[in-house]
Amino acid sequence: MDIRFNEVNFAYQANTPFETRALFDVNFDIPTGKYTAIIGHTGSGKSTILQHLNA
Repeated sequence: MDIRFNEVNFAYQANTPFETRALFDVNFDIPTGKYTAIIGHTGSGKSTILQHLNA
């Protein structure tokens, strides 16, 4: 089964004065049987992406 993110958005404490956008219009496809690395700076949303994959 392919993994597909299509215009995924996520914010912590959404719709409050403390809203923090973690993901904004994230798009990617991972074909079945392929490996993909998710890299980036601290706070760039890597863990948030993985949490959404486990949802």
